[in-house]
This record gives sequence, C-alpha cells and structure tokens, in this order.
Amino acid sequence: MNQVPNFENTYRTKGLTLFREQNYKSALKCFEEVLKINPNCSFTWYNKALTLQKEKEYHHAIKCYNKSLQINRNYANAWYNQGLAFFNLNLLDEAIHSYDEAIKMNANFANAWYNKGLILQRLQSHEEAMICYDEAIKANPNFSNAWYNKGLILYHLQKYAEAAECYFEATKVNVDFANAWYNRGLALYYLTRYSESIECYDHAIRVNAKFVNAWYNKGLSLYYLQRFEEAVECYCEAIKLNPNFANAWYNNGLSYYYMNMYEEAIKCYDEATRINPLFTNAWHNKGLAYFYIGKLELAIKSYDEALKIEPKYLKAQQNRNSAIEKLNSTIKDTINLSIIFERTGIRQKISNEELLIY
Repeated sequence: MNQVPNFENTYRTKGLTLFREQNYKSALKCFEEVLKINPNCSFTWYNKALTLQKEKEYHHAIKCYNKSLQINRNYANAWYNQGLAFFNLNLLDEAIHSYDEAIKMNANFANAWYNKGLILQRLQSHEEAMICYDEAIKANPNFSNAWYNKGLILYHLQKYAEAAECYFEATKVNVDFANAWYNRGLALYYLTRYSESIECYDHAIRVNAKFVNAWYNKGLSLYYLQRFEEAVECYCEAIKLNPNFANAWYNNGLSYYYMNMYEEAIKCYDEATRINPLFTNAWHNKGLAYFYIGKLELAIKSYDEALKIEPKYLKAQQNRNSAIEKLNSTIKDTINLSIIFERTGIRQKISNEELLIY
C-alpha cells in the first residue's frame, strides 16, 4: 500500500528552510500551503506571523499571532513577538500587555522583561523599567544590554557610581561595547574621577576610532586635569571627524587660552561663533582673549555680541566695563605720555641752548 505524501510537513520544512535563508516571500507561500491543509496549527500561524514581521507587515503579523494564540494561549514566543510587532507600530500599551502575557507563561523570559523595560524607559517610568532590567539580569546575568540600559536610568537619576558599575558589568560581558565604555566614562567624569574616565574613553576609541563624543569628552577630562596640550589633541580629533562641532572648537579655545596662546584661542572661538552665532560663551571668551593681547576695541565688540544674545550676562557686562576702563585709561596715558614727551623735548632744547651759550 502506497503511503500518502505528507505535504504538510514538506511545506513546513521547506518554509522554515527558506525563512532561515531570509527568502521570506517564498517562505510565506509555504506556510500558507500548510495552513490550507491544517488551519489549526498554532506553530504555522506563528511562523507565518514571524515571516510577515520580517517583511515589516506588522498589522498582518499581529492578526496571525492572534490566530496562533487562539489555538494555544500559552505560546510564550507568540506573545513576545506580538509585543515586538506592537512596539514597531508604536502601540506601546499593547506591546506591554503582550510582554506581560509572555512573562506569565515564562517568568524567566529575559528578552520579554528587557523589552518591557525599554518601553517603560521610553515612557519615563524609570523605577518600573529598572525592575524589568533587574528581572532580565536575574534570568540572564550576561545580558549586556540590560546592564547597559539599567546604567542609563541610574545615570539619568544622577546615581553616577551605580551607573558606572552597571556599565562595567556590560563591558565585562562585551569588551567591545563602545557605548558602555563611553557612558561609564561620562559617569566617572561626573564623579570627578577624570583619570579613570579617560581610560574608558580610550577603550571606546579603541573599538571605534571615529567615536566623536569619546574624543571630545576625553578632551574635557584632560582639561580638568590641566593637561591642556593633550586636551587640544583630543578636540582636534573630534573636529576632524565633525568640523562643525561648535563645542569642540569652543573647548579647544579654552585649552589654548589657559596655555596663554590667545591668538590660537581666538581662531577657535571664531569657528565656534561661525557655526553657532548665538554661542554666548564663545563670544565672551573671545573678548577675554582679545583683552589679554591688548586688543581692547575687539574685546568690547565681542562682549557686545555676547550681551546682544544674553543682555543679563553679568560676567560679560563686568568684563566689558573693565575693557572700557582700560581703554579709557590707555587713551589718557597716551595723551599724558605725549605731553611729557613734548615738555621733555623743550627742556632738552633749552638746556642745549644754555650749554651752547656758556
């Protein structure tokens, strides 16, 4: 007696193979053939939904997850992936509900806890999000992204020491996690642990040599250690990567200023104000640099620009007044010097005449 071919299994196996090969359209046709034969197969509805999700057909995918869950309500992965589809449609409440159902089926479903945490974090429900990340970490202690996002929340709450520890845990799991190294550097910076923060930025840069903000913030830490030449090198790297990085130009100017390299500082402030004409501090500090090289009129003009933007900028007002006083004093001294010179000349002339007479 000839066996009847099992087309259901044939189509299902072929569909799964095509899915793994990322040939989603052909996989979808296979799953549809299976459902013609057996419309009550929860697993096939699930696979059809996953395939539609890969094609970004989220609404259609959700309907298929619902079909799968009608047949098997305890299908944790179907709940979880339905949550992903809702998330991609920005239907966050619905996504949380799906993740909650997945967690009911499997309390150690680390990814469901993590994704629920992501949504709560986006909704600014930081404490609840942190609970979710803790559950994800409990289920999977090597979940580097959960450690990282827990760190982000602690950083936001200004709990910098705890944030730094979380970022460190993330880097223990993934030594090439550039953002975790970078954010650990930021947390340590705010704890005034500048040397340690520099080490973190170096790790981030080792992973990604084009990490602009890592170069920039390394420069900041070096600046606060008064290692101004090294700070300039870092700001220059940041500027190479982003020539319109106004803050990098500005801080580069500060470093030059503290090395008494006022002309170089002015060039940097010029770039900062070219990029951002409303950069009050850059105008003000350009005024200071001009003041120290004795270009008082240009100093006053720079302070004026700062005060146009921020009329109540007290330091700019005070330094403008100082520049005006010094300018007036210089003009007065110049007039006095001229009078003394003329009188001295007359005296010497009279003396010579007297000498000649004698």
